[in-house]
Amino acid sequence: GDIFKSWLDSRSPIGAVALADDEITAESLKKFQIVVVLHAATSEVSSNGVVAPAHHPFSDAEASAFEGWVKAGGGVMTTIGYTGNEAAEVVNVNKLLSNLGVGNSASKLDLTGNVQTWETHPISDGISNIFTDNGVEPDTMNGMTVAHGGDKVALQVLQAGDGRIAIWGDEWVTYDSEWADVDGQQVEHFWLNLLKWLSPPTQCQVPIPPRIK
Repeated sequence: GDIFKSWLDSRSPIGAVALADDEITAESLKKFQIVVVLHAATSEVSSNGVVAPAHHPFSDAEASAFEGWVKAGGGVMTTIGYTGNEAAEVVNVNKLLSNLGVGNSASKLDLTGNVQTWETHPISDGISNIFTDNGVEPDTMNGMTVAHGGDKVALQVLQAGDGRIAIWGDEWVTYDSEWADVDGQQVEHFWLNLLKWLSPPTQCQVPIPPRIK
């Protein structure tokens, strides 16, 4: 979503940097505090004339580099549900996260509807409703479940070493439709909570204003 990218760009001196299909290495990750995983499937996906190309399969070396970056203090947020074959889509994302013991289920599909059950956590502060559509449940045995949509898990979080991980079971929170003129959701506030929680706690932190929708 262009709105989401513009929002990120306006709040960081370096803006949102696309890693695209680049190989992930310890060196390439060093300059980042937070990585948000968007479409990373090994198949192309297109919608409304926009094409997201297929991503290369993550290697063992990339998963190892990513693990080291997270445990050294990196924060990662993953999203899922960009393709029509979610069971296949989760494979590459789960490979990237494999050494961290987190990921999405390959069988608990169809996370759809409003996520309205939130446990007490910094990410859930001020959040009562976020929309999902054709997502995939996080499946992290060691994590904390922060949100449910009906009887389905929508958000799990985990601390790994000095780093933090948030597994969100959908991708609509990145789309323009959920940022523009949507009443009854707190998408911007949700992202503010996420980015604050994922940031290294040694960095300057400021309170999030309650007026954010």
